[in-house]
Amino acid sequence: MDRLGFAVWMTLGSAFVACAPAKPVPASGTVADRPEIFVSLSDVDPTILLEMRYFGTHNFMGKRVLGYKAEKCILTRPAALALKGVQDDLRPFGLGLKAYDCYRPQRAVDTFVAWAKDFSDTKMQAEFYPRVPKDRIFREGYLLERSGHSRGSTIDLTVVPLPAPQQETYKDGDPLRDCGLPAGERFRDNTLDFGTGYDCFDALANVDNPNIQLDQKVRRVMLRSLMEKNGFKPYPPEWWHFTLRNEPYPETFFDFEIE
Repeated sequence: MDRLGFAVWMTLGSAFVACAPAKPVPASGTVADRPEIFVSLSDVDPTILLEMRYFGTHNFMGKRVLGYKAEKCILTRPAALALKGVQDDLRPFGLGLKAYDCYRPQRAVDTFVAWAKDFSDTKMQAEFYPRVPKDRIFREGYLLERSGHSRGSTIDLTVVPLPAPQQETYKDGDPLRDCGLPAGERFRDNTLDFGTGYDCFDALANVDNPNIQLDQKVRRVMLRSLMEKNGFKPYPPEWWHFTLRNEPYPETFFDFEIE
């Protein structure tokens, strides 16, 4: 079965399997301490690739984000185990996951909010939001004052062929390229083509956007089917964004640093 056939098979033949919920004592509001239920994804499945965009400068702010002191993907254990299930489903077809962002400290979210309100800072607009005025980023749901990432069971990810090809290296000051351009014209990463680059604040990134190509739609259906099968739910504005359905901390937003 080729990769396209695999995608169709997953869409039509996969049954939803809910991830068993963990049983921590939930809190409400912002919490500073890291519970034991949080783990490094690499300890659960070291084959999942990491490209933590907010630990570096290739992101919509153009700088490392507050709270990211290490290039680690931290998640609640149920979310990490569910992702291992997705990886296990992909591996026989020569595919694998790559994570862009996992747990996100509340202080990082606060930094995003402050950035979004500073209309003079458009350093990275040409790549990450070329068609969305900065004052509409919140209105259209690309950034929120409270993020599921801070609850520890939300992840931004994509799919790469295996072995993963070498990708272009971003350096500060490199020319910026519209994240909605065809794959060969935007930043050349090593992923399958899902129709846009990561963190593309654009209608093209919406999960069900009708204006993308058929093969891009099929890949989005494949990814969504696999993630739903393993207990995640999608976020309509962003094809790369998923949250564990039975997340252990649905009302808690953590603020410990990633280190």
